[in-house]
Amino acid sequence: MVSVSRRLLVTVLLSLVVLAVAWFVRPWIQPLAYRLVVQSPGVLQWLAVVGLLVVGYVGYGFRVGWVGTDTHVRTDAGQVPVVVVAFVALVVLAVFVGSFVGGLYSATATSDRVGAAVTETDTLPETDARNARVLPQTVAREYAQNSLQSPQYRLVGGDISVVDGTPRWSYALAPDGGLNSLRLQQRGAVFVDMTTTQSSVEVRDQSFAVGQGMAVTDGLEWRLSKHAFWRDYRDPFVVPHDGTMYIAVPYVTHDWEFRASPLPQLHSTPTFGGVSLVAPDGSITDLSPEAARESAVLEGQNFYPYELARYEVASRAYQNGIVNTWVTHEDQLELAPVPGENDQPFTVFSEDGPEYVLAAEPWGDAAGIYQLWTVDGRSGAPERLTFSQSEALIGPSKATNYARQTPDVARLNDVSAAEPLPVVRDERLYWQVHIVPNSSAGVSYVAFVDARTGDVYTVGTGREAKAFLRGAAVRPGENESGGGDASGSNGLVIVVERGDGSTERLTVGPNDTVVIRPQNGTNGTGDTTATNATGSQRTPA
Repeated sequence: MVSVSRRLLVTVLLSLVVLAVAWFVRPWIQPLAYRLVVQSPGVLQWLAVVGLLVVGYVGYGFRVGWVGTDTHVRTDAGQVPVVVVAFVALVVLAVFVGSFVGGLYSATATSDRVGAAVTETDTLPETDARNARVLPQTVAREYAQNSLQSPQYRLVGGDISVVDGTPRWSYALAPDGGLNSLRLQQRGAVFVDMTTTQSSVEVRDQSFAVGQGMAVTDGLEWRLSKHAFWRDYRDPFVVPHDGTMYIAVPYVTHDWEFRASPLPQLHSTPTFGGVSLVAPDGSITDLSPEAARESAVLEGQNFYPYELARYEVASRAYQNGIVNTWVTHEDQLELAPVPGENDQPFTVFSEDGPEYVLAAEPWGDAAGIYQLWTVDGRSGAPERLTFSQSEALIGPSKATNYARQTPDVARLNDVSAAEPLPVVRDERLYWQVHIVPNSSAGVSYVAFVDARTGDVYTVGTGREAKAFLRGAAVRPGENESGGGDASGSNGLVIVVERGDGSTERLTVGPNDTVVIRPQNGTNGTGDTTATNATGSQRTPA
């Protein structure tokens, strides 16, 4: 009796220790726990059914006396009781059925919700030329990396923040791993202006008591999970406001629903839950979607989760039911594939604020864009523009191919096309394709591909790209400065093409003189000069 009591006491104490440790480190298991418990209720449902079957089997077996009979399955590891094999098989089946069917039900329910909320439109929002996104993320990161002056910090993330009214690429300055993550704090952020192709980088220094790249209890993910466990937190971004910076973290929640047919099962549907604002002192403020839109800190920011916007539009593939999606494919859409690192949705700034744009094509081999979706970057409100079969537009992949084939681009080596963005000029859709050196040292060209005709207009600088979006004339297939009136250069531009594929363009004014001299040379020792006063050129004797 004493021995049994002692074993029981030890078991209870060990159990309490295990529970205490699990409670302390619960942020580490939060993603898995959320996925199993909240996001996939169908798995729990079928695991419960399996549990009831096992209990019923054992109870009935004891009653009739055949539990414990010598029935085994031979394996490489020896003989295993058949009841164990059956139990494992049922658990695997429950997990598969619960997740697979739950995914189908979730997509169908989300499709119905989006279909009821979408607004049909016959126009596209005009791109805000002043805040045009002309710097691709790969180049922005290179610019930001070049600004780092401390070996103890690294760049984390790569999101969009609006700073002083201008959209910028935002990178957190996080401790660079190991011991630094234990003893250092996040030190502000680096902001790169995305409205110019030139390097325009601003480093804002501020310490965060809780931040990205910080270890264990000071880490952002740890604190958020401790603060509110049952949430699906998405990518954080740094927001400056009135001289103070905050970390904004959008989050998604999942609502449970039950569908009776064809298989009775619980499932979840994702919804935008709100934004958690983390202050420099580590305090966390939760904002509902409505409060986030009214928040002074988040004014002008896009915080609707990208993945949620993509999932909601992609779910419309199930608008005619599961059987149609898997078998007949009537009126079924799919999101157009995008070359390069970034995928849809595309974040652009219209005159009404930040918008996510998603291009959809018919399912299968068809590659023409027949639907364009815009999702408000703050509220998530969807709008849809549908084109007739005769009006199907060129998609991002084909537009990228057209841009590569233009003479300005085809003659360059070691360059790639990046970030085909949808932009609208005079109610006409263009794909804005960035031609970037493989070294990401800059932007060689920005090509605008007319989504209706396939005509390509190439420009060399962010200033010229914004001039095009404002309506400046450019001849198809020619660089803007070579084609004329938008650059203000009277046709003379010096283009320096570097070995890595990047270019640098210098506009020559009407009364400027160009002097080309050897390095360390002086004028009068073999210089070559040119003048733009009359458009003529001369080489002095």
